[in-house]
Amino acid sequence: MGMALDLKQFDCIRLARPEDNERLLELSKAIAMKLDKSLLSYDRGTDFFSFSKQHYDTSLVFCFVNPETDTPEGFGVVNKKKVYLGGHIKTVAYLSDLRALPTMNKKAKKEWPTFLKTIIEKYTTWDPFSDVDEFHCIILDGNRAAEAVLKGRTSPVSLKLLADYKVHSYIMSPFMGLNKSKYNFQKVVDNELADEAYHFMSRINKSKNIGFCVDKKVFSHQSQYVLKVKNKIIASFRLCPPTKDRKIIIKEASRKDRVLSRLVSLTGACKAVKSNSKLSLLYINDICFDENLVFSERQQILKSILLDVYKNKLHKKTHAVSLCCPEAKGLKLMGLLNSVSGGKYYAVSSKGSVAVSAYNMAKPLNLDLSAS
Repeated sequence: MGMALDLKQFDCIRLARPEDNERLLELSKAIAMKLDKSLLSYDRGTDFFSFSKQHYDTSLVFCFVNPETDTPEGFGVVNKKKVYLGGHIKTVAYLSDLRALPTMNKKAKKEWPTFLKTIIEKYTTWDPFSDVDEFHCIILDGNRAAEAVLKGRTSPVSLKLLADYKVHSYIMSPFMGLNKSKYNFQKVVDNELADEAYHFMSRINKSKNIGFCVDKKVFSHQSQYVLKVKNKIIASFRLCPPTKDRKIIIKEASRKDRVLSRLVSLTGACKAVKSNSKLSLLYINDICFDENLVFSERQQILKSILLDVYKNKLHKKTHAVSLCCPEAKGLKLMGLLNSVSGGKYYAVSSKGSVAVSAYNMAKPLNLDLSAS
C-alpha cells in the first residue's frame, strides 16, 4: 500500500471532479489531434468519465487548470487494467488522451512535464499506482504533436518501442454478397457455451503478447461469437457496436476516405464520411484463434467473420467495420474496401532509464480497439 496521491506541489494540476464534466466534454470536442491526412477530436457523450469506467479497472483524469480561475484548459488520463503480458497477469497503466488548448497558461505548460516525470518515477510509492507493473502509451502515426511532446529532446520520459500495429477499417460494398463463407459462427447465448468460450479466450489471450484478462465472475458473453469444429472451439471474437460514450469526430477527412465512403454510401451499404461528422464504427475485438491453426486457416476464418457481419447487415448505419489483428494483412474479398491506419505501442519509463517490459516483442500486436 502506497501513500495517497499528493499534488500539492503543483499549482495548475489537480484531479478532475464531477463538476468538471461539462468543461471536459467541451475540451474533448474542441481540441483536435492532427494526423498526416486528417484532423480528429472526440465526442464523449454526456459523461466524460463513463468510457474509462466501462473499459478500465481504475481511471484517473488530471486537469491542467488556470491557477486564477481553476478552470481546466487541458487534461490527461491514466487508465489501469490487468492484462496478460508475457503469459502473466500484470497491471498496466495507460497514458492517454493528453490534450491542451493552444492558449493554455504558461505555468501549466511548465508544470505538466514535471508532473508526468514525478508519476513515472514515484509510482511504486503512490496510490493508486503502487500496484502498476508497467506504463504504456500509444502514438498514432502522423501525430507529430504527441511525438514532439513524448519523444522530443525536452520530453520528461523515455519510450521503448514494443510494436508497430495496423488498424484495418473496412467499408463493405454490395459486391460482398458475391463471396462465399467457409465457416458459420454461433452467438454465445447459454451458460454452458459461455463457460467454454471463457476458458478458450483465457487460454489464447494468455499466449498473446498482450491479452484480454477478465475475472470469470464479471465475464459477459454478450456479443461473443465462437466457431466450433468437431465440437471444439477453434476461434472466437466479440462485436462491439458504436458507443455513445466516445466517438471520433472527423474534423477533416482524407480525400481518399471521403470518396470511397461516398461512393459506397450511394448504394445504401454504409454512411458517408464527411468533415465534422461523428464516426460510427463497428469493432471486431478480441479475435482469438486456436494456436494450432496456421496463418492461411486463420485468415480464412477472418474472412468468414467479415462475411458474417455483412450477411447479417451488422455494418448498416455505420461508417466502417474496424479491427486490429495480424491476419488482416493482405486479406482480400470481393467488394471489401480497406483503409489502413496505424500507430506505435510503447513502454514508458523515466528519462534516462530503459523500460523493462514483459511484453513479447516476437509476436504481432492485437488491440482491443473499442478501448484504445
